[in-house]
Amino acid sequence: MAKVFISYRRDDTGKTVWRLFDWLERQFGTDDIFFDREIIRPGDKWPHVLEQRLAECEVLIVVIGPRWLTIADERGQPRLWVDGDYVAYEVSSCLSRGIRVIPVLIDNTRMPDRKDLPPALSGLSDNQALSLEDAHF
Repeated sequence: MAKVFISYRRDDTGKTVWRLFDWLERQFGTDDIFFDREIIRPGDKWPHVLEQRLAECEVLIVVIGPRWLTIADERGQPRLWVDGDYVAYEVSSCLSRGIRVIPVLIDNTRMPDRKDLPPALSGLSDNQALSLEDAHF
């Protein structure tokens, strides 16, 4: 059962999210870490897997890079504000359930301001963040 769920944007995290996963896996074991690239197998219904693993998690780690707020969809709208965005769903789901949400800031990213977040994610700005750089590994 996944107790730690890693939420991230593929276009924003580079190798850091892989290093974080490797470190967490060594600390807590494979069964306690959910990282979609390692857990979701070909042919799995990935929305179902995400939903199941979110329901099981005790901690959500939100990896936030410099473009996390601004990565846009094909119409140019920031994805966090688009209905059906999975990253927004992962964060809002855990915040609303009172799950521990740990923002992990990479590449000298600053914590997002409440005013820059959709209302369902605004509580994220209250959470203590951890800055993580390559030197930590």
